[in-house]
Amino acid sequence: MKIEIVGAGVVGSAFGRALISQGADVQWVDSNPDRVQSLRTQGLHATLPGENTNPSSLYFLCVQTPTIGGEQQRTALRESLARVATLLRPELSPTVVIRSTILPGTSRDWAIPYIEQASGLRRNEHFKFVYYPEFLREKHAAADASAPRIHLLGECEPGHGDVVAKILADIGGPIVRVSLEAAELQKYIHNNFNTLKISFFNEMRRLAARLNLAAETETMFSVTSQSAEGMWNPAYGTRDWGPVSGNCLPKDLDAFLGWMRSCDLASPLLEGLAASQFIDFFGSET
Repeated sequence: MKIEIVGAGVVGSAFGRALISQGADVQWVDSNPDRVQSLRTQGLHATLPGENTNPSSLYFLCVQTPTIGGEQQRTALRESLARVATLLRPELSPTVVIRSTILPGTSRDWAIPYIEQASGLRRNEHFKFVYYPEFLREKHAAADASAPRIHLLGECEPGHGDVVAKILADIGGPIVRVSLEAAELQKYIHNNFNTLKISFFNEMRRLAARLNLAAETETMFSVTSQSAEGMWNPAYGTRDWGPVSGNCLPKDLDAFLGWMRSCDLASPLLEGLAASQFIDFFGSET
């Protein structure tokens, strides 16, 4: 089976090489001439968008979706979808897979209708659609692509991810299959959790410095990683048990914030955390 990867950046390059290591026939398409030439120099198949290519059975779109002014930009994704739409051949039972980070609802409300309009084809009847978010770390993309912790396939309809799952099984790692919207939301849960954790420890680091404890910060963090259940138990806090409760956590957060205010110390993250325990995201009391 011929696989086309649209976008030969960090994600597309690492993913394509992981597929090739398992014997897949991969061709990249990228708008950057230098990237295309670099891949060709290495003996790999790569073309520019305007060059002629044969239709494939499986397309992975790995282009950037940057955020500008608080809005996600889909220009590169739109151009890639338009090109792929012209190459879809129903007799090949093609599957279109987006790996770019996209907001919840984008696949079903925008990407699929765009493909249908541009190609004159219909999902289910002529092509399948999958959203497959990437979890690669930029500095370790090659290693993560070759030995992934997990694969998440968002399917337009049950069974749409069968071909993708079969290929990913060769790479290894558990495969979880959910709806399109769940996969789109999960990618943001993933990234926002990482952002939250980094921000929390940065805030605690600044606080320690204000208290002249900078030299012991890493030791305190190390102890936290071993003592706090939220660090050593992966499932901690993920169950639907309502707001923070118990004898320790609520009162200690309240006391700590009161002490910080009395010391004229700021903790925007903890202040927001305290508010979130009593008022849910939509503004109603919990």
